[in-house]
Amino acid sequence: MTTKSSATFFVILFLASILFNSCIQRTYYDSPPNNVNNNSNNNNTGNTSGYRYLFDEEFNGSDLYGWNFTDATDSAYASIQSGSYQYVDYSTKLFSTSVVSTGANTTGNFVVQANVKSNNTMGLIFGASSTTNGYAFYVDSNGYYSLYSEGNSTTASTLIIPSTQDTLYATKKGWNLLEIDQINGNWTGFINGTQVFQIAGRSVTGAGFGFKVVPGTIGYAD
Repeated sequence: MTTKSSATFFVILFLASILFNSCIQRTYYDSPPNNVNNNSNNNNTGNTSGYRYLFDEEFNGSDLYGWNFTDATDSAYASIQSGSYQYVDYSTKLFSTSVVSTGANTTGNFVVQANVKSNNTMGLIFGASSTTNGYAFYVDSNGYYSLYSEGNSTTASTLIIPSTQDTLYATKKGWNLLEIDQINGNWTGFINGTQVFQIAGRSVTGAGFGFKVVPGTIGYAD
């Protein structure tokens, strides 16, 4: 597995240490994404979102956090282009991961969101650290989702939620807004604003967030 990391994070809207009631249906989403802001990392001053901490990366400007990379060995690369993050992995067996640290406090409540689309399977990575690759919430081009613990350099990924068809809510071969809420020790997963699962949360040791694609995938995030 190829992993790229940096000192901060990407197109995920990271909302940390928040308090609100869990809902079955979200109604504040746009699809395809509507980019209106550039990269911003607001903690106290100027943060009008209602959250204590907000990390917002919309890929409208230059690469401020180290998302761009080229890995010739894995035939993979990623770059910010035309207001979105393009992720290409031409390999036949290696999985490619791009993660940056947001500086968010993930020991309490948080929300992470990202718009993704691909020709195969792409995942939203959350909770990565120097000792673990975090967790991945995947959606594929046929409308199936799954959840994995991504292990580390010596431990393989393990399945938490098996591949599950969600054609009612997931867009095939188009943009899907993925969201993970960690609220009061539970994880709730949403696709395009509709809850698709809720489970007891696992240990989250870091503030690294990003993306993962399976071999042979061209994906986008925003």
